[in-house]
Amino acid sequence: MKGSQLARCIDFERQKEKIVMTYVTLKAWGKSLDIGRELTIEVQCNVRQALADSAGGYAINFQQDRSSDINGVNLHFKPIGPSSTVVLNTLSKGKWGQEVQMQDENVKMIYFENPFKLKLKAISKDTVHVYVNDKFKAEYVCTNNDITETRYIVFPPFVSIHPL
Repeated sequence: MKGSQLARCIDFERQKEKIVMTYVTLKAWGKSLDIGRELTIEVQCNVRQALADSAGGYAINFQQDRSSDINGVNLHFKPIGPSSTVVLNTLSKGKWGQEVQMQDENVKMIYFENPFKLKLKAISKDTVHVYVNDKFKAEYVCTNNDITETRYIVFPPFVSIHPL
């Protein structure tokens, strides 16, 4: 992984199994998510087929703090292969918001089998435009969270991300 010295690990428990998540700071990359500006990363799932066929998918979380327990998750981005959807959500004060599901015919190919470009553009403090491979996918409102306060990208160790 490029800039592997920037990656750190977070341990937390979920349903009695330990999950280790990796994170990078936007500051270490010299990036931020300011209103009117874009944050673009390249994402690659390194487990491909097994995960593409799993109902769980994988998540990339854009957070203010390393732990979602402190200030929640500003934006939760989760491709799920079997249902051909990408879920967007926000975790605020310990509660998930209203889930938005983007239907996409090529979820397995785009999000699991090949690297893809994920671009976020903050429209306001709580609204972000989501692009995948330069195609507009959704306008998402981060209920009760300020997307411009994103400082960390948190993701599973079998996913690689790089700034573009």
